[in-house]
Amino acid sequence: MQVSGKRIQKIMLFSLITLIIAYMIPVFFYNSISGLACYSTNMLDSAMTVQIQHPDGSTDSYDSNIFPVVNRGDILTAEIKLPDTVPYQNPAICFHVYNSMITLSCDNKIFYDYGSSLVRCGHLIGGIYTSATLPADSLGKKIILRCEVQEDHAFSTLYNFTIMPASEAARACLLGHMSDFIFLISISFFSIFASILIFIFRISTGKMTLFRQGLLLTFLCNSISGYLLAYYALFNVLCPNLRINANLEYIMLFLLPVPFTAYYLETAVHPVTKIIMRIMNTIFSFTSVVCIFFRI
Repeated sequence: MQVSGKRIQKIMLFSLITLIIAYMIPVFFYNSISGLACYSTNMLDSAMTVQIQHPDGSTDSYDSNIFPVVNRGDILTAEIKLPDTVPYQNPAICFHVYNSMITLSCDNKIFYDYGSSLVRCGHLIGGIYTSATLPADSLGKKIILRCEVQEDHAFSTLYNFTIMPASEAARACLLGHMSDFIFLISISFFSIFASILIFIFRISTGKMTLFRQGLLLTFLCNSISGYLLAYYALFNVLCPNLRINANLEYIMLFLLPVPFTAYYLETAVHPVTKIIMRIMNTIFSFTSVVCIFFRI
């Protein structure tokens, strides 16, 4: 039974639309899906004071969670007054911070530390949606948030600071990355699905060249998706080993040129282009192996 090319195109288009809808659902209905709509996302905004120390030694202070944009080398210290009571046991603080090494402390004792291991492993810290369980005696006290900023134009406000049960906070962090997961994993899924359809088309038509192009395109799409998942630290949700995640980012980055040049080698028509792409593919393959060896 032969499958027409136009029918395959319609199936692929329908699948792509379905994946886009699946991606947009958690974006627009995040609070409803997560069950977090009952928690205020700005409950601690009025309880913050911020101090920013610049690399030249100067310091600026703000009685607000809004301030001029911070840059690499700035150290932001925020004092956050916690309420005296909360209506649930084992509370945690859930928040967003960008491009920074983070520590949270209460009574001069650090109870949360994030980012230092990533920086030591050479990982760029992106947007961080995270949670930290509060110490038992911290309610009614001030906690200190310290952010060592790692990128220029990092952020200019502290927001989404919410207190909720620790179990809910952990779920909020996972669901906070859901749209990214769905988008990037959809790239991989759609490319694999497209290759299956191309394989079916190859069986019905005997066009082996089209099948090879499809496989290489799938490899390229999955390489891009894997790199972005590692770059945005989304693998951290699945695997807590920060060193493995940091290595994955660079491994995927080193591998990206290989499927790219291989795909264009397969699709090239002019003999000179094929020679150039074959040379580039050989160089990139050798370089990626050497870089991965020294990175690991």
